Amino acid sequence: MRKGATTMLAKTMLFTITLLAGAGLAQGEGGFSNGSIQGLYAFTFTVGANTVAGLGTCRFDGVGQVDCSYRVNATSPAGKRMTGTITNRGSYQVAPEGTVEITLTITYPDRSSDRVALDMVVTDVEPAGATPLALELFAIQREAGDPEDPEGSLVIARYRRLSD
Repeated sequence: MRKGATTMLAKTMLFTITLLAGAGLAQGEGGFSNGSIQGLYAFTFTVGANTVAGLGTCRFDGVGQVDCSYRVNATSPAGKRMTGTITNRGSYQVAPEGTVEITLTITYPDRSSDRVALDMVVTDVEPAGATPLALELFAIQREAGDPEDPEGSLVIARYRRLSD
C-alpha cells in the first residue's frame, strides 16, 4: 500500500472512531455502562480469509456477565468442512465512551477450552433514559483466530440486539 493511501486510511479510521464515540455520548446523558449491553444478541463472525465462520447468540446480563452458544463451520485439517457447537462464558466492561473489553472462556465440543479477549465498540444505540441501550456492536478478537496461521488470522464479529 502506498504511503499516502496508508495515511488516508489511518485518518479515516480515527475520524470514524471519533464519530462513533461522540454519537454514543450525545445520545446517552450519563454515557455508556455495563447496563447498556443487556439482553439477547445475535452475532456472526469470520476468521481470516473466511476459513471459519459462525453464528449464534449471546445473553448479556447488564452487570458484566455474558453467555454465548454458536454454530461454527470450519475447514478440518484434512481439508473438509466440519461444523460444531461451541459455548462461551465470560465477563465484559463497558467504558463511558462506548468501547467494551470482553474476556471469554471458549468451550469446544471435545470439552477443551481457550481464553480470548475482544475489543468492541457500540455502533448503534436506542436512547433508554440515562443509559443508552446498545443495539449493535462490532468486535475484533485480540488473539489470532488460527494459531497455526503465521500471519495471525483476524477474527471479526458483529452483534445485533434482538427484541425483548
